[in-house]
Amino acid sequence: MLKYTPYSYSKLSTFDCPYKFKLNYIDKIKVFTENKALEKGTRIHQIIELYNPYSKTLPLFEYKLLDENEQKECEQLALDFIDSELGQSYLLNDGAIGHEIEFGLTTKLLPCNYYNKNAMLRGKIDFFIKEGNVGTVVDWKSGKVKDQAYMSNDQVILYAIWVFNTFADIDTVKADYVYVEHGERHRFEFSRNNYNNYSQLYAQKIKKIESETEFNKNPTRLCDWCDYKGKHCNPQ
Repeated sequence: MLKYTPYSYSKLSTFDCPYKFKLNYIDKIKVFTENKALEKGTRIHQIIELYNPYSKTLPLFEYKLLDENEQKECEQLALDFIDSELGQSYLLNDGAIGHEIEFGLTTKLLPCNYYNKNAMLRGKIDFFIKEGNVGTVVDWKSGKVKDQAYMSNDQVILYAIWVFNTFADIDTVKADYVYVEHGERHRFEFSRNNYNNYSQLYAQKIKKIESETEFNKNPTRLCDWCDYKGKHCNPQ
């Protein structure tokens, strides 16, 4: 019996600092802090998902942190992307399956409902396209463009596992990080021939967490941005 299921990419990545994992998922100390960048990113995602291109109407949101000018800027950024060549190459693609696809994977990595009690892993894909034997998973990004050479592809490997186990005819998964504000993308590709490598990556991550007993701190330069620093953790 696994102790800390269900897992997600964010939950697994939290274990980069075992102590942070303990505070969050074992002690269940929640210190989530909202900020303008996060609200902006959330709204851009929602507009791309919910905007009606026929009536040209925007979904109504209750903004908490963004002022009126920031709201308009946020909405215009999303609309500009929707109307752009890059945006339409995704959103108007004949093979588009849909937005915000939630999925679960059992201990044998078989697909199941996100809320199924047997879901060991859970994930959510921003947008998915299926064209013949190729599946494309899309992750909408806001903020500045990151150097692809320094980006982890562990998150989209999880998506690739789901795609390969859901669509028997798909041989290749393209995973696109799409930077909405800049009209750029980074692409990773995964082959069914390497499936065992992808599944073993997640098996090893989960096994390491399940066998952990100490949950020691792992101080890095990222500690300055950790919500637990101060009241709950002194990284020194």
